[in-house]
Amino acid sequence: MTKQSFKNANDIRSIRFKFLSISNFTDFLKRFMVVDSNALLELRTDNTLVIKTYTAARTAVKYGVLKLEDVFDFDPDSDSVVENIKIGIYNIERLVKTISMYSEKDDVTFDLQYELDSDGDLFGKSIITNNGILEITFDCAQKSLFKFMPDDILKTVFNTERTSFLFKLDTTTLKLVEGVSALEANTDLELEIHKDGSDEYYLQISGKNFSYKFTGDVDVLTGEEKIIISKEYLKYLDKETYNVVAIDTSLLLFSDDSETKISFGRVLSNDDE
Repeated sequence: MTKQSFKNANDIRSIRFKFLSISNFTDFLKRFMVVDSNALLELRTDNTLVIKTYTAARTAVKYGVLKLEDVFDFDPDSDSVVENIKIGIYNIERLVKTISMYSEKDDVTFDLQYELDSDGDLFGKSIITNNGILEITFDCAQKSLFKFMPDDILKTVFNTERTSFLFKLDTTTLKLVEGVSALEANTDLELEIHKDGSDEYYLQISGKNFSYKFTGDVDVLTGEEKIIISKEYLKYLDKETYNVVAIDTSLLLFSDDSETKISFGRVLSNDDE
């Protein structure tokens, strides 16, 4: 793909892909609807699609990467994205419904129209999908609606240098904790390291009216051995297995099944300074 020159701001250019898997694309978008109804999608020169979405004050951050070859008829050995383009999506659900109007059997093209804005950023103008019979135009959102999170900030958010303990959270345990915590009105979930009679460490996950002894392996390092998060954060998790890292300020979750990572801010307890 050839890099296109812009003579003036607001000149419109376009880049075209052909869908290989509509479901892979829509499933990727759905991951972020639970955090925010809108999203800033990035088309990157490493041939990926990236979304970073977060709640107010960044108390929860969700980051995901999707390879272009998993969505489009795209060969990374011969094709290449030569420019980073940001795409503002206002109402993720509406874009998902738009793409879902087509069948996986259809020969569907995905045209991204974009422009050079006054800040020097390449920003999406519209997405046009077409299967030869049905054409739909999805207008991209204005840049002013989004606060971009630079990669250096993201790296800081997911820094694991201050790890106090870590463990693997499987889908069975996640389903159990989600179910039992939903039975109570309390909004906090406590994860605390304990020792059993043989001086072995184990993790206890507790709510207001329940306590669950985690039976998987837990690696305990230095630092705090208890963290409290809002149970409302559980809805941001996908049905995947996560490597969970507890640090002094948050709980970090790295998916084993996709290129997704999530940060949950820590709730301060009465014992905190």
